Amino acid sequence: PIQTAFNTGAVSPRLWGRADITKYASGCEVCENFVAMAQGPAFRRSGFRYVADTESFADPVCLLPFEVSDEAAYTLSLAPLRMRFFTEEAQLLSAGVPLSIVTPYSADELFEIQIAQSADTLFMVQKNHPPQVLRRTGLASFTIAPAVFFDGPWDKPNITDTELSYIAAVEGDTITVTATAAVFLAGRDEGRLLRLTSSVITTTTFWGYGTILSVTSPTSVQVLIQRDVALSTGTRNWRLGAWYPGNYPRAVTFDDQRLVFAADAANPSVAYLSVVDDFTNFTPTGDSNRAAPFGDVTNEVFETNGFRLELSANQVNTIGWLASLKVLLEGTSRGLWQIQSSSNLEPLTPVNAHARRSSERGGAPVPPAIVDDAVVFVSPTRRKVFRGAFSLN
Repeated sequence: PIQTAFNTGAVSPRLWGRADITKYASGCEVCENFVAMAQGPAFRRSGFRYVADTESFADPVCLLPFEVSDEAAYTLSLAPLRMRFFTEEAQLLSAGVPLSIVTPYSADELFEIQIAQSADTLFMVQKNHPPQVLRRTGLASFTIAPAVFFDGPWDKPNITDTELSYIAAVEGDTITVTATAAVFLAGRDEGRLLRLTSSVITTTTFWGYGTILSVTSPTSVQVLIQRDVALSTGTRNWRLGAWYPGNYPRAVTFDDQRLVFAADAANPSVAYLSVVDDFTNFTPTGDSNRAAPFGDVTNEVFETNGFRLELSANQVNTIGWLASLKVLLEGTSRGLWQIQSSSNLEPLTPVNAHARRSSERGGAPVPPAIVDDAVVFVSPTRRKVFRGAFSLN
């Protein structure tokens, strides 16, 4: 018989004997290099246009979008440890040779990169490296460097009896911080942040912080102060930075004027949200202004402060991707979660943010696609595609 429609597409071998199903008549055993249309016909898929060779035919290449504006859009071609640029169906050249910059990503890491873009700045994350910032500084000029964060992101506050002692210091000073028990680890904590305050917490207590330069012993470190600290002869009120070598986030997005990171190895179910409109500032309490005077960074939490949010469930829900729809969505290995305020009319803040599982359909750590009012994501087995839509209920 003549087949007049192909809009069912390829039919699973498990259905080859089901001639009683209506759609069977418009299906195909094999549908390769064709696109089935809803109206019935199938068209040969479009072809490709040769633009340029990759740096090496032996190496994998990952392509990422970088759309600066309606008039300026680029395709990033990432090979191991290198990045090239394409625009207007041509390779971007500098002095007649392909423009190329060095990146930290190896061949095995290329397809684990996730991105979030704001104008001419692109944030890139991969679990083995600090978040990177790619900036377009001219029509054919780009830079990439590790992101520099201000006052965070932070791990949980200390809840042990371990006390830290140190002298008063101002920005730019290097001081010794001594602990009453083993806290620090050489090879892990160099470059890690440390937030400090006095032994008594009140709403007027102010915080300071610095970067650990070196680990002298498990109970002693050298710290470069980046926000003033007062004298402490013993305080239990301290917290370490969330990230350190080998423990970096693998998911990123923008939501509600905040930059959001998630899923470092030590905290796979935690998201870190920046200060509003200051994407590399994660000040969790007090005045989040970078130029706030000594004493203004109190323990009071304001709506614009940065914060961390951990998913609470019976099993670990490792966050694989983030997406911003009408709410912040977190795709985990065990379900889809909505992060939203207590009222749908309010912006997300440290005070009103809460997480709710909206589906038990888990996802792979593959960036999703936003299609109209829904998010489309890949199953943990990478063999199915799911669609999740936002609901107020």
